[in-house]
Amino acid sequence: MLGYRVNRLGLGKDGLASARLNRILSHRGIRGLIIGPPHFHAHAHIRLDWSQFAAVTIGSSLWKPRINRVQHHHYMGMILALRNLRRLGRKRVALILPEILNARTQGSYVACFLANQSGKSQDLAQRIHLYSTWEDDRFQQLMKRIKPDAVLCGQIDDVPRIQSILGNSNETGIACLNVFPGTPDIAGIDQHYKLIGGRAVDLIIGELQHGAFSLPASPISTMVEGTWQDGASLVRKN
Repeated sequence: MLGYRVNRLGLGKDGLASARLNRILSHRGIRGLIIGPPHFHAHAHIRLDWSQFAAVTIGSSLWKPRINRVQHHHYMGMILALRNLRRLGRKRVALILPEILNARTQGSYVACFLANQSGKSQDLAQRIHLYSTWEDDRFQQLMKRIKPDAVLCGQIDDVPRIQSILGNSNETGIACLNVFPGTPDIAGIDQHYKLIGGRAVDLIIGELQHGAFSLPASPISTMVEGTWQDGASLVRKN
């Protein structure tokens, strides 16, 4: 045992203001910070006296300051998903993403989707749907217009919405770029959150042991690749 203890503190919106958080951290003698993904903002800024802290962030949502980070390899996740869709005979794929997820991932999913499929660029672009608020009518219109044989979505909450519109037919398969272990009904990419979190802990311990306080001159990004899991939502096309 290394003798470290974890304190959980919130920041922004319903959490603490930056100045107050800085005072609390200093008062408690906390020098090492693991900053989770700021879900309320795609490009978050956090203002602290960084000369006091060693810090690592999880994900790519923290825009400023630039610190060492651990995150899922979104580009490779898309490559893996498309490869498995092709393996199952699915070639005409629609990509459905919330706009904020596209921003958080710095456009990695969309870039990879466009770069790793054959077909005319105009047709590929029409098969990408970015939304700020989910609307059943717009999704139904999209499905009628592009007639995909698979739908690839960015968050698991969208799977039941898509299933309710498409019905139980296997004609159009569904996969998700972020599935969780223990959800065998949904095909897609397991991003390995536990592995990402464990690597962030390893990094912050190393920084503390080496006295690496303040902002790094050249931040290091550690990419953790996901794995594919088969599921009942996506079967081989006849």
